[in-house]
Amino acid sequence: MIVGGRYGLGSKDTTPSQIKAVFDNLKEENPKDRFTIGIVDDVTYTSLEIKEEINTEPEGTIRCKFWGGFGSDGTVGANKSAIKIIGGDDTDMYAQGYLHTIVKIRWSYHIPFKIWSRTNKIHLFDF
Repeated sequence: MIVGGRYGLGSKDTTPSQIKAVFDNLKEENPKDRFTIGIVDDVTYTSLEIKEEINTEPEGTIRCKFWGGFGSDGTVGANKSAIKIIGGDDTDMYAQGYLHTIVKIRWSYHIPFKIWSRTNKIHLFDF
């Protein structure tokens, strides 16, 4: 049997819960073919149901989503500095950052995300 689907639509990240939904689909007597994960497909109704949310973050992890700023206002540099301070050599914390930028013809907008914890592990940004 060959079953296939699509993921990463709409620039969405694929989560562990969505991957588990694929394996759950394969266990079905008649698995859904040409499925979709990552979005709720309300046109062709091919989305797989997520039955279990999987949290891969270690206990004590702190996740923050900050108000962003507009292009060339110093937001990018300020967030880079904050991540270096939080996860710097003088602390016992590890830090990771991600900056989502929306660019239009006349303006841009930044939404900074930060995660820090005491474990050296790469986290999925799932805000």
